[in-house]
Amino acid sequence: MKIKHKYSILLLVALLLLFAGCSSTKKAATLPPISQEAIDTATQEIKDNPEVREANIEVNNDEIYLSIIVGAGTEKEKAQDLGENYARLLATYAAEGQLKPPAGNSLGDLYKYYTLEIGVGTGPYDFIAQGVKLTDRDTINW
Repeated sequence: MKIKHKYSILLLVALLLLFAGCSSTKKAATLPPISQEAIDTATQEIKDNPEVREANIEVNNDEIYLSIIVGAGTEKEKAQDLGENYARLLATYAAEGQLKPPAGNSLGDLYKYYTLEIGVGTGPYDFIAQGVKLTDRDTINW
């Protein structure tokens, strides 16, 4: 009887792991795609700003990382504006008629699916501004 009980528990654990794996796969499958063209266009447009020296976007599962390198004299408020503008650019180009683009105070629908992390600084370890926008929030928390 004890052996049968152990096998039942093992089977239950295996099924729970299987269902957990299926649910995360389903979530990943429902993420709206972000094209390389949208990434490249947003990056080129933010780089047109004379204060931006370098910019990069990385998408990893349901997380988007935006990084911007700026000059040493950049103020925190300006760094935050650049980060938010970069997020808006990506959301605009990624929308492609499937999602609502940014408008007014809204960053658009893209960030209802993806967590957004923004870093703006003079180098990879010297941040002027860092922000996060979770999928269930409307604004970036700086």
